[in-house]
Amino acid sequence: ISSGSGKWSWQFQDGYQTYASYCAQELDADFSAIAASGHGVIAGNDNRTKLISTYWDKTGINGGTWDFSYDADIVVINLGTNDYFLNKDKDPTMCKPEEVQKMTEQFIKHVRDCYGKDIPIVWAYGFVGTFLYDNIKGAIDKLGGEEEGIYMIEVPKNTGGAQGHPTVEGHRAAADKLLPLIKEILGIN
Repeated sequence: ISSGSGKWSWQFQDGYQTYASYCAQELDADFSAIAASGHGVIAGNDNRTKLISTYWDKTGINGGTWDFSYDADIVVINLGTNDYFLNKDKDPTMCKPEEVQKMTEQFIKHVRDCYGKDIPIVWAYGFVGTFLYDNIKGAIDKLGGEEEGIYMIEVPKNTGGAQGHPTVEGHRAAADKLLPLIKEILGIN
């Protein structure tokens, strides 16, 4: 997350004040996060194609290591924002909505290859807008949607942090929206 200072620096970021951490705290659960700044489903914020599944495999992300044997109960994904900005601000031909839909479908299959075919997946989207919502939802629906344990939720828009990223309050609002769905999926009262 980033502060409202307008600065973009590690000094103004705190992974423990994110929707993932807030959800885990509320559920008294362990959580594990992969955060790769600037990445998208199709492309990243540096205008180079960065299909995330080429970076994320069973051995690591961006050359690091990641243990996919972690016994996850649920996977929450928040991707699509940088694809939208690449399309809107830089090169609409590089990031076409229909390609985002196709690659979202492939990415979800990839996540299931890594964690197992029965892992529930929630795609959280909307912090900065919902331009690609229908395309991401289209991929989820094509894979069977909720009947197959793949959900989509629109988180509240919040662009008050540095460079239009969500603030701490935005992350809290997203957690408040996500928690009931996560509890429902996992059968937690």
